[in-house]
Amino acid sequence: MAVFTEPEKFSVLPGSAADTGKIQSEGSTLNPSLVNLFPAIYQLALAAGGKAPERTTFNEFLRLILQRLYYIERGGMWSYDATADYPAGAVVGYSGSLYLALKDNGSGTDAGAVSPDADGAVWQKLPTLTDVAKAFLLISDAEADYLKKTDASDTYLSKSDASADYLKKSDASGTYLSKSDASDTYQTKADLSSQIITSVRSNWYATYPDGAEAHNAMWGGRDITAAFDAGTVSEHIADGTFKDIFPGDYITKQVTISGTAYAINWVVADCDYWINKGDQNNGMETHHVVIVPQAPIFNANMNNDNVTTGGYAGSRMYRETIPACATGIVNAFGSSHILTFRDSIVRAVNTSAISSGAPMWTGASSDWGWYDAQCNLMCERMVYGMPAFSSSAWEAGVATRQMSAFRLSEKAINYNRSNWWLRDVVSSAHFATVSGYGIALAGYASYSSGVRPFALLR
Repeated sequence: MAVFTEPEKFSVLPGSAADTGKIQSEGSTLNPSLVNLFPAIYQLALAAGGKAPERTTFNEFLRLILQRLYYIERGGMWSYDATADYPAGAVVGYSGSLYLALKDNGSGTDAGAVSPDADGAVWQKLPTLTDVAKAFLLISDAEADYLKKTDASDTYLSKSDASADYLKKSDASGTYLSKSDASDTYQTKADLSSQIITSVRSNWYATYPDGAEAHNAMWGGRDITAAFDAGTVSEHIADGTFKDIFPGDYITKQVTISGTAYAINWVVADCDYWINKGDQNNGMETHHVVIVPQAPIFNANMNNDNVTTGGYAGSRMYRETIPACATGIVNAFGSSHILTFRDSIVRAVNTSAISSGAPMWTGASSDWGWYDAQCNLMCERMVYGMPAFSSSAWEAGVATRQMSAFRLSEKAINYNRSNWWLRDVVSSAHFATVSGYGIALAGYASYSSGVRPFALLR
């Protein structure tokens, strides 16, 4: 294995006292030369006309080689020779400085002979120790004039870096800027980053494509109360663009129901969910968003007893609780903002039919009718996008697909892990519920569970 160690230096100049013979530069077939060294005649036997090499000739060859090695060993650098060719990477001395060849040059190259100080594209001047001293400060000197740079070199700090990044201590009145003064004048990176993110997010929502279909594909999750109070939400609902309104956005309104006030975040569940639906004329033609409470408002039962007679339309919930909710919602938002819509509601139950959603029970919805509504309980299809425990196809009615907020966010369905009622008849004794455990379920009609009505906002 090779061991790379520095060899012992020559203690004397090799060949300085040797007797040597002159070696000609030009090539020759009879004598040693720098071009041919020993020509072929020295290979012939003397009897055949060959010549014997001289000791002084060998001495001269060795002297030429060894004295050049001695010069390099002592740190010598070859000076520039205008008659020589230099490859890229060569280093020469010229006028007291060192120069690095950036490209091949010399009379035998395409670039021709170029003086080191004539063209910066061919030769580059290398910095001397004096040049380095001019460009850099010792740390002790830097600390006297500049504020300390934590990531500075252990030895040197560039003057240009120091003056570009730091104040002189004299300019800073001999002290650093206090944190309190800085906070009064400058923003922190965290604050600036937050502002940039907020700006980008706002621009993203504001420039999103218009229309219910596009907006139903995008989650918002923002407080748009101020925009609603300013009238811009209603304006953008009315023109059908739904600009800057998305499922998950919410409006905070206090609602008073049966004498009790509730502070509610009303979440946008869908855009134009009820459009063209209904049995009158062309159906619902007014643009709107469906709003639902973020969580159940209060608890109530569907009926006082465990019966589903008359379906949802015959329940105590529909006849007493929902009208009270409608009054509270209209009073909170204003009658000009809450639409009256036509809803298809189950009004009859066949108590002997087997429930398709819960075949272990009997009782299934058997008819529905059209009713005016300003708010109502949701059905399974609006929440899950499919029937789960609903007893028959009569439950399908007009609400036939999952609302967008529930499609985009599972948390929107089960925000605070509460049980709440759906209007689907499950059996002769049960209505559908959303379980606080995150599962579709059914509950006895007399149970007290959450009330989470939806309304159409214009």
